[in-house]
Amino acid sequence: MRYIEINNKLFLVEQEIVKNSTKEVKVAKSLNHIFIYDRSGSMEGMLTTLIKDLKTRLRTVPIGDTVTLGYFSSPGEFRFPLKGLKVSGKSDFDNIDKVLDANNHTLGSTCFSEILADVKQVVKDLKPLGNTFALAFLTDGYPTVWPYDKEVKAIKSAIED
Repeated sequence: MRYIEINNKLFLVEQEIVKNSTKEVKVAKSLNHIFIYDRSGSMEGMLTTLIKDLKTRLRTVPIGDTVTLGYFSSPGEFRFPLKGLKVSGKSDFDNIDKVLDANNHTLGSTCFSEILADVKQVVKDLKPLGNTFALAFLTDGYPTVWPYDKEVKAIKSAIED
């Protein structure tokens, strides 16, 4: 087992699970996938490719799992345009594509803390659908809001929550 300490309350752990030789019955659990992406101005040359890659990745989400899409930019410019969509077939991916296409242009500066703080409510809202979550946070850089130290403190607080 290996781990990295992010701070005194948060660790990233890698552990190898050895499969038993006896047959086990596995019950598939649904997973709540949360994808949050950066729409700040610095993403100007990358956002179209990022959206294309997200569409490809989302098509690997198994039937029965849920998808949540969020984006962020300047302070106050963040949203979850799609929350808790339960994937039931191909048409759901076409609808997810429409949401991504509608949010495929850059907005302003880079503020992480607000959307990260809202993830706590998203988890609370979706918990009745399944207690397992996967979060992908996609950005090209650092927050660019002032005061920077206050933003970093707010980001760490949101992650701890």
